[in-house]
Amino acid sequence: MAAAGPLSGRPAMSGVKHALVVVRGGIAEVFADRDVRAVVADLDHLERARRGEGKVTPLHASFKPLLALAQVDYPTSDAPESATDEAWHLPNDRKPEDRNPADGLGLRLFRELDARFETMGTIVDRYGVMTLIDLWWLTYALLEGKGECIQEWSDSRVSEVLAELPSGAEYARFVLKLSELGELI
Repeated sequence: MAAAGPLSGRPAMSGVKHALVVVRGGIAEVFADRDVRAVVADLDHLERARRGEGKVTPLHASFKPLLALAQVDYPTSDAPESATDEAWHLPNDRKPEDRNPADGLGLRLFRELDARFETMGTIVDRYGVMTLIDLWWLTYALLEGKGECIQEWSDSRVSEVLAELPSGAEYARFVLKLSELGELI
């Protein structure tokens, strides 16, 4: 589940709106107002757990009507540790002029990488593990929205990967190329 925030463990409250996002392959991005409880039922993750390759946190029982509506068989529980809220909450009072120019670049980079490469392993096969690590650091830096640069050492090929992406030049502004000695190239 790619775009889920931390689990709150809070029981669902009456009068609160609920949202269910069902994922069958791919990446879920869930955004909700503060008064909405939004959870993700990742069926791929559930299937892996059924094969014994992981564990699934059950959704809170208050999501049963939405699960029935979606015709999805997903575990539920009334326990406090059940998932009640996996959405990123966006403040409603944020004005466009208050946004950081780098907002959204991290998600866009991830989407473009996902569209360009079949798997993250494909990046490793073609460009090496250091390239993938640097791409994750770049994505993280862009998600943080602080406009920080990452350092691309000579054993990484991030610039080559970025050159293949539609918005690559935009991301390349955040990459400093360094030689083996740490000198700026």
